[in-house]
Amino acid sequence: IKKSSTTTHIKYLVLQSIQSPQPSTITMELPNSIDEEIQDAKESFPQIKILTATNSFLSGSYERTLYTRVKFTLTFPPEYPDRALIVDVANDNVVPPGLKKKLEKDFVQDLPLSHYQQVTLVFMRLVRFVDNNKFLPCWRELKQRVNLV
Repeated sequence: IKKSSTTTHIKYLVLQSIQSPQPSTITMELPNSIDEEIQDAKESFPQIKILTATNSFLSGSYERTLYTRVKFTLTFPPEYPDRALIVDVANDNVVPPGLKKKLEKDFVQDLPLSHYQQVTLVFMRLVRFVDNNKFLPCWRELKQRVNLV
């Protein structure tokens, strides 16, 4: 992070594409509020459906296919951004309980504190996980095939 007298800039990694997840470095101005941060995240990740967004929480979902939809809620603690977001992944047919806890932990691991950029980083981790994890829907699809037999 480098600071200047007029603005704060940050370099962070973004995915160039789903097929070739090679990171590239860009420089951009940081948001100054939760509203700006949510707007930036919406623009950066239009494929994530945001159902509700307030200064207290954000709920949404991301799906690669019908069987890979991950629903989540991000809660902004009162001390945000000095304290990390609280991520709650919905425990449903796609995400079993053990995976739920792992995702919640991994999505907030090493988030930069004191900056309004945590939502974008959580979204990036969510998209990367769902798009790169080809085993995510397997157990559900297998269960449906077994039920047909």
